[in-house]
This record gives sequence, C-alpha cells and structure tokens, in this order.
Amino acid sequence: ASEMPRSKRNRVISLTKTGKKSSDSKKNHVADLRECLDTYDSVYVMKYNGMRTSFIREVRMDWKESRLYFGKNTLAQVALGRNVEEEYKDNLHNMSKRLTGNSALLFTNRGKKETLEYFKNFKRPDFAKAGEKASEDVILMPGMLEFPVSMLDQLRKLGMVVEVNQGKVELKVK
Repeated sequence: ASEMPRSKRNRVISLTKTGKKSSDSKKNHVADLRECLDTYDSVYVMKYNGMRTSFIREVRMDWKESRLYFGKNTLAQVALGRNVEEEYKDNLHNMSKRLTGNSALLFTNRGKKETLEYFKNFKRPDFAKAGEKASEDVILMPGMLEFPVSMLDQLRKLGMVVEVNQGKVELKVK
C-alpha cells in the first residue's frame, strides 16, 4: 500500500466557516465607537442580568435614535481608553473600568433624568434560566401535578418521588 504524501498529511483543515477576525475589523469597530462618542451627547455603561433577545429588541425600539453596543468589553475599553494616556476624551478611562461582565454601552442625546428613569423602571417578568435562584418558595403537596410526563426525569433529579398515574404526574410522599 502506498503512503499518503507528507504535504497532505500535516495540512490543517478548518471545520468552521467563520475565519479569525482581522485586525482591520477590530480597528473599524473601535473607530465606529469613537465616532459615536463624537456624535452623541452622552454615553452610559449599562449592567444587565439575564437579558433576553426580546427585551434587547424592546429597548432598541424605544431608543431608536440612540445607539446600543452589546459587544466585546475589551474592544470598547480600547475605544474609550484604558488609562489617562489612551483615553479618547476626558475621564473616559474611568468608564472603561466599569466595562466588566454583562455590560453594554448606550450612546444617546436624551437627558440624564429621562435615561436613568427609563432603565430604573425597565423590569420585565420572565422565566428563570438554569442556575438562577428562585424568587419565591414553592410548596408542592402530594397528589397530581400539572407537569408533562416528559419532565419525570427532571423532577426525580430534584429529589421528588413522582410516578405516572393514569397519564398524569403524581407526587408521592417520601
């Protein structure tokens, strides 16, 4: 049997269709953010928790004339300036220090009072994601439960003694 030539043996083949981001795209990103700093009167750092796409869409619709940036914190820090020597405008390095975790930038011409009031009151009810703490205690009494039979394994993992009785989930006493 013939061996595969060395030139084909060691070739790296990418299995993804997306390539590595070029430094040009990062530079353009930084330039766009700096253009926003020149265009809008104010910039705010927003911290968010468990933000869903539908809620982001709602905020974007309410703030159409403004610009929301949900992206890489490090790129935004470079655009603002990470220290006094690098900062694009006065005191922006203080703002870039706050860009950690789930953060976004809001560029707007609206007043401070209106902006803070809007986001202070922006709370939407939502189902908890996996790993979040429950906001209230739920006590289940033995008997039939309003859960689909397909959730049997999940309920058992939570320590519940459940059985299927006449096509419905029944909670038993331990």
